[in-house]
Amino acid sequence: MKRLFLIALAVIAVGGIGITCACKAGIVTPPYVGFAKVWSVAICNVDRPFAGAPLEISPLKIITADHVTDIPARLIADPFLMQEGESSYLFYEVLNEDTGQGDLAVSVSTDGENWTYQGVVLDEDFHLSYPQVFKHQDSIYMIPESCAAGSVRLYRATNFPTEWAFERTLIEKPLVDPTIFRHGDHWWLFASPADDWDDLRLYFSKTLDPADWREHPQSPIVEGSKRFARQGGRIIQEDGRLFRIAQDHKLHYGHQVWAMEINRLTPEEYSETLTSRLPLLTAGGKGWNGIGMHHLDTLTLPNGKRIMCVDGLEQLLVVGPIRLSF
Repeated sequence: MKRLFLIALAVIAVGGIGITCACKAGIVTPPYVGFAKVWSVAICNVDRPFAGAPLEISPLKIITADHVTDIPARLIADPFLMQEGESSYLFYEVLNEDTGQGDLAVSVSTDGENWTYQGVVLDEDFHLSYPQVFKHQDSIYMIPESCAAGSVRLYRATNFPTEWAFERTLIEKPLVDPTIFRHGDHWWLFASPADDWDDLRLYFSKTLDPADWREHPQSPIVEGSKRFARQGGRIIQEDGRLFRIAQDHKLHYGHQVWAMEINRLTPEEYSETLTSRLPLLTAGGKGWNGIGMHHLDTLTLPNGKRIMCVDGLEQLLVVGPIRLSF
């Protein structure tokens, strides 16, 4: 601690104290001493059916940027789970410290608790995050957030889980956290405009053909809400019920998470209700999720055990120049 204190004083003398951040864009700061916000991912047991009630988080495993070995990583976030055969796969955003943009990576597990890093699986010349993976017919697809490219893009696994090819553009609009799922005889996609996270728009289609997608007549289905608009993970389907996960950025980005139950979902109508007066997930006060949480996904393993992945935000003391992205 004494050595760190002396280093801090030296940096203050040379470069001053400061911190700069930008939404989804990397910035290299001048030398400084201060706190940086860093995301990490936790894997947890699920001990009861999902009903949108507040969740107690008891991590089986916490995965940090140190887990990433093929690129210099500042943070990992936006985790999504998928089961294929006997293995479970965890996809997530990795902030590449060299480029300042998000890449997508994967880890694999055979027991849901111990995870082996497999590497970056998708690296474009624009920022990527929110890698939602899903299976349809005989193919495995991914829809990441690609709003930096000005569109919602569909990728297909050519050699799962490490090789992906761009398949087609679904919607020619810059949308954040696009969340797709199949219900009835339609595909549904929830997303917020890149320039207005406080609105939530809904699109639907009978196929994954770009020509079939259209916006719901009630869209935006949420307007002007910093608490309940922006998506925070996959739509959860439990015992015939549908739950939408919303991230709350009213206090700050990545503050906490709410669950909304979808009551009506047709090409003509949409309605939802808040499941609890308390948030589904919130800051733990210290450690890996000390100041916030903003994402959730669940998975049932072949043995019937259920796990959940969440991400958490903490503040770490940093000395020297760094690259930040939020």
